[in-house]
Amino acid sequence: MTSAVATTAVMERTDGGGKTLPPDASGVRPGGGAIDLLLLSVRVRLHAADPADLAPLQAVFGGFRSARHSETDVDVRVERVRSARRVVSTTASGRRDIMVPDLDVALDCAYATIMDEVGRRSEDAVCFHAASLAHEGRGVVLVGPSRHGKTTLALALAARGRDLLSDEVAVVDRSSGSLHPFPLAVGCRSESLSLLESEGWVPPGAVLLRSRRKTWLAPSALTRPLPVGDVFVIARQAGTAEGRHATFRVRIDGPAAELVPEIARIEGLIDCSADADPCWLRMVVERGSWVADRVESVVAERGRVVLAVEDLDSRPADFGRPPEVERIGAGAGVAGLLRQLRGFGAVVAWTTDRPGGFADIFRCFATQLAGARFWRLRPGPLGDTVRQVERTVASPPSPTRPDQK
Repeated sequence: MTSAVATTAVMERTDGGGKTLPPDASGVRPGGGAIDLLLLSVRVRLHAADPADLAPLQAVFGGFRSARHSETDVDVRVERVRSARRVVSTTASGRRDIMVPDLDVALDCAYATIMDEVGRRSEDAVCFHAASLAHEGRGVVLVGPSRHGKTTLALALAARGRDLLSDEVAVVDRSSGSLHPFPLAVGCRSESLSLLESEGWVPPGAVLLRSRRKTWLAPSALTRPLPVGDVFVIARQAGTAEGRHATFRVRIDGPAAELVPEIARIEGLIDCSADADPCWLRMVVERGSWVADRVESVVAERGRVVLAVEDLDSRPADFGRPPEVERIGAGAGVAGLLRQLRGFGAVVAWTTDRPGGFADIFRCFATQLAGARFWRLRPGPLGDTVRQVERTVASPPSPTRPDQK
């Protein structure tokens, strides 16, 4: 579960006299280099055709560097084509060639490609879209949808003395239920940094990279797995829509219209159509269904990647109300975790041929995490929310009521 750390040499192609070659007629600069990574058991090689793009790739993924692989499971190459980027990825499923507008989107695309393959290939662990920390020898997991404050809350808790295990991905062992560190660089948006600064909190970790959208901070150096102590399922914040139906936009790595007929057959989908932008789909779904996750499965089966999901019904969250924490049972807590699975389609595929199907993985986690406490968190102002979470984590164990089982 841990990766060996070694540096792979960076090589540039030159004109023979030591001078880096200029871009060719297509705008692609020959040169750059490559780094080899090990994410769980998945072997990855990242190439940058332009030397200037290699440093950001190293900054974001450097925590997974390994000795050079003789063979790879994922090969991702980022090429600069004038101001845009081409991302070329090769896996067992085939080759994808994607044009994206800038390096920020190229990083997202590389990450989505790698994590999709990690979800497909990892038999020992499951990856959740969550932040995680260590508190007195036990893990604390913050799980919830995008833009619901997981990173900000995790960095605030880390600034107040907790050890950050991961920001974007919480890795849980399938057999033991242990929580493992995941040393991806921490991507913090400018509004999150402003909130932290307003409280006088300095996020831990050196600044590795400042991009157009994010500041990337060094990940935790912790390597030891921990038992899960507390899981906070972040509820839909006050001010967001709660109607019967929800409208989503889903961004695919290329033209999306060709996927509409397959996606339209997903149970719980009310309507699906191509958006004005050819790389986006627009969907109306039954709220509370897992349609957005199942779309990812259909897309993956076609050798494609979902790059973004937007909830068009949501409105700005209301952080003016006091935070609320409510104890919930293991069933509701595990359901909250499973709704934020990374590589959901891969896990569904993993359970397809097993007699119990997806229900088995639910029962597995309910059993493995039986020692954890589950909470529903409705965030309020950042300072109040941090202190409420700290009090909850520090509270003594209490028996689970019958209605929480």
